[in-house]
Amino acid sequence: MMEQLGNFLDSTLAFISIKKFVERKGEYLSFLQKGKKSWGKYYSTQDLILQLEAGLLTIVELRNKGELRLCLLVRTNNYATRVELEIGFIIGEGYFANKETMGMLLDHIENLAASHGYTHVTMPVKQAFVKGISTWGYGIEYVQLIKDLQNG
Repeated sequence: MMEQLGNFLDSTLAFISIKKFVERKGEYLSFLQKGKKSWGKYYSTQDLILQLEAGLLTIVELRNKGELRLCLLVRTNNYATRVELEIGFIIGEGYFANKETMGMLLDHIENLAASHGYTHVTMPVKQAFVKGISTWGYGIEYVQLIKDLQNG
């Protein structure tokens, strides 16, 4: 575990511009395919590309010694009283192994968001994860219920 923490502390987290996404599309798409099980329910690969190229979704990347280790698919929600960084999906391995590394990752994300003018970080989570994530200061603001109109 100490190696994981050391690698994490030596990593850089950054927002990826549309230009950089287009220039390195192959690398990002190859990496994002690792998480298709989570985002594939909501986007086809082509839809995901269109959302990223239009700036509707953004990638936040974590690199360690130049190697892409983690991608977050995020969107910005602008409201009159706040600017939210909404984390849609986190793709990568090793950063969810335990509470300590997950807490460090969230701290890193929050610092990056605050340095870019965001006032809040939000993320949809399954009910089973609410208690664990609440230990880092996250709370339920609302509950979103979903009904599938295509399948009854």
